[in-house]
Amino acid sequence: MNRTTSPDKVWLASLVLACCCILPVGVADAAKDTPRFEIRSAYAELEDAVYFLHARINYPLSKQALEALQSGVEL
Repeated sequence: MNRTTSPDKVWLASLVLACCCILPVGVADAAKDTPRFEIRSAYAELEDAVYFLHARINYPLSKQALEALQSGVEL
């Protein structure tokens, strides 16, 4: 049995492999530019049959957002 691969299949497989190698690099670069919030701590308390969630969250804000908050704009 002769196992030959057509040039079209080789080209397509090479293209898919290249995309799989390049895609994570682009995603990682985009993730660096995206501000993320960070949950510093969190805990829940049960009080009168109601759960209350207490959390310390770090919200990184852009320069424009910080200026708006400092000038009196409410969230």
